[in-house]
Amino acid sequence: MNNAKNLVKELSKESTAKLDAAVAAGATHARFTYADNSFHAYPIEEINRGLNAHRRSRLGLKLVKVTEEGTETLARLPFWNSFVDDREINPN
Repeated sequence: MNNAKNLVKELSKESTAKLDAAVAAGATHARFTYADNSFHAYPIEEINRGLNAHRRSRLGLKLVKVTEEGTETLARLPFWNSFVDDREINPN
């Protein structure tokens, strides 16, 4: 089942810059978020797995640093999957 595409390389230049800056600042997790702030979390090293799992969903993406003191949001990528055709997201 390792047919995962490298979707990180399909991110926009702006999203790639935000991702690179967040990783440099110590991001530990990627959180694919719903409007109610619930989320699916992936270790930052597995961001591509998360991108593939949620590529057809309209979810936001927060890059966060989780420590014992709490969670710090380092970047928000609200349109991270803009490379996906809307017909693929809404097949109906």
